[in-house]
Amino acid sequence: MKNEHNETECRAFIALPIPDDIIRKLNKSADALNKLLPPRAVRWTPPEQLHLTLRFMGRIKTEDIEPLQQTLRNTCAEFNPFILETTSWGCFPGAHKPRVLWIGLDDVTGILGRLQTQISSATAGWGEHNEQKKFHPHLTIGRFRNLPPHVLNQAREILRNPPSLTRHQFAANEIRLMRSRLTPQGAIHDILGSFPLAGV
Repeated sequence: MKNEHNETECRAFIALPIPDDIIRKLNKSADALNKLLPPRAVRWTPPEQLHLTLRFMGRIKTEDIEPLQQTLRNTCAEFNPFILETTSWGCFPGAHKPRVLWIGLDDVTGILGRLQTQISSATAGWGEHNEQKKFHPHLTIGRFRNLPPHVLNQAREILRNPPSLTRHQFAANEIRLMRSRLTPQGAIHDILGSFPLAGV
């Protein structure tokens, strides 16, 4: 089976979408932090690409998309919608050597952790990548550029005491299977399927 781009494989990940109103609020917070950081220190994530990754799969065969969709549909039907809450700024691997800038998420009900575990288990037979690290719910809001040492030191000082974030709650009620296409202009994300949680 080939898709509309005449490919037999594609890069895929499983994600939880973020409501548009929450994205707008987070972008305002990002703008405030950006004004404090050195110019062009961060490549910010485009708003339309902001999501919570539940599993990055790597390359999958396009012929496997339909059975993968059915597996996700069945898995999501076992869970009710739940509440998540944004928390604070963070960096990977840490403020001492920032590479990824993120906003944390609080699994208020505990459902997210169980959902992520079950999705990872149910889809383990597909994809080339299985994450070994403990799941840490976060939104990747930007990535730091290669900064000269003196500029990096300026960024570190800001990140040690970043501006506080207003906590925002939102409902999680669907999961998406996404395709990521790499282009010279950056990654393009396409929805391969949306799967409601039970009760939606």
